[in-house]
Amino acid sequence: MVDTGLCKKPVIRFPSFLPLVTAESTAKEIITTVRKNLFELSIPRSLLTFNNIFRCYPYKMALDFKDFMGSGVDVHDVKLSFNKVA
Repeated sequence: MVDTGLCKKPVIRFPSFLPLVTAESTAKEIITTVRKNLFELSIPRSLLTFNNIFRCYPYKMALDFKDFMGSGVDVHDVKLSFNKVA
C-alpha cells in the first residue's frame, strides 16, 4: 500500500511482508521498471512471485489469499456537522 497521506488508518495484517511504502520510492520503482522495459512490476517485489504462482490456481484461491493478507483502510473518525435550516 502506498502511503500518500490520504489514508488515515491503514490496516496491514503482516507489515513485514506487505509494508507501507512511500510515494517517492514507488515512483522510483515505476520509473526504473519503465526504463528497463520490464513487462510487469509488483511493489513490494516479493508479491510478484505470489501473483505468478496464483495464476496457476482458480481465481477464488487468489482472492482468498488476498483476504488472508488483510490489507485495507480502517474507518477513521469523521465529524459531521449539519446546520439547521429553518
